[in-house]
Amino acid sequence: MFDGNYFNGRDSRMVRVSCDAMFDGSLAVRGNDVEVSIPRASIRVTPRLARTHRTLYLPGGAQIQSDNNDAVDAAFPDRRAGGIADRLERHPQVVTASVIVTIVALVCAFAFGLPWLADRLAERIPLSVEQRIGEQTLSTLRRVVLKPSKLAAERQAELKERFATFVQNIPGAEKYQVEFFDAPAIGANAFALPGGTIVFTDALMGMIDNDDEFVAVAAHEVGHERYRHVVRSVLRESAVAIVAAFFAADVSSASTVVVAIPVFLLRNSYSRTFESEADDYAFKELAAHNISPRVFADAMRKFQKEYGEDGAADAYISSHPVTSERIARAEAAADEFDKAKR
Repeated sequence: MFDGNYFNGRDSRMVRVSCDAMFDGSLAVRGNDVEVSIPRASIRVTPRLARTHRTLYLPGGAQIQSDNNDAVDAAFPDRRAGGIADRLERHPQVVTASVIVTIVALVCAFAFGLPWLADRLAERIPLSVEQRIGEQTLSTLRRVVLKPSKLAAERQAELKERFATFVQNIPGAEKYQVEFFDAPAIGANAFALPGGTIVFTDALMGMIDNDDEFVAVAAHEVGHERYRHVVRSVLRESAVAIVAAFFAADVSSASTVVVAIPVFLLRNSYSRTFESEADDYAFKELAAHNISPRVFADAMRKFQKEYGEDGAADAYISSHPVTSERIARAEAAADEFDKAKR
């Protein structure tokens, strides 16, 4: 025998009842205004799981809920084994292993799963949406930190022409353009916006001695845009938005990342992998234009000398950390370039 709460399936009224498994194979249920006898074979019993209550589904929609798991098992011996979850939770070793597996699975999901989803979603964003994101980001930055450049208009025109010549044979060349701004709040900086606009600050241009160094830095930024590093980085940090957008197949909703991109560009830094990809892209394009990657190393040394190995809070080096390793890779690429020219 066991007690339980009886629900008739027609309203929310609950009646406390006692249940008795009879020798004739029935279950006698008795309570206030309730007295029925039901064949036990027609009753569906939920599997046993830890200390959760059991539900007995009766014909006609009524049900009984009971916390007496042992008595329910005794009344329904053919279903005593319960579900696999109940059997597993009785073994401490299995419980411990499941906790470890769960933790590992979560770590893997955040470390590998979400980045993979973010990259797949970034690939699905149409160019028109990406350009719109870039326009909105630039509009936000112009209201907050970017002011009209103090570089002479003639100098800006020269650099823009040099940049246009450099990218003219790059796939999607028509989307790339360079803009100059004065930005005292962020100092020497350069970054690529989604859609192809490359921003240079006056402070950074003041540290560059020649047009080749300008092109080297621009090539690196083109690499970031070529591999969509900004959008991918922001999406990787927006776990909820990325999962929702991916599984809802609503790629256009990714445009909401525009609110996070300005903060990322000014305060965050790219991953080592993304920096290496952009560096390799720059080395390849510089060599293709008969420019030694050594100019990239020269520019990096200037930033490193000015701000140190770890960078400064408001400078190009804070979002593109200059390390001896990156300079060494640029020098190695330059050596390969020199060998190929001999």
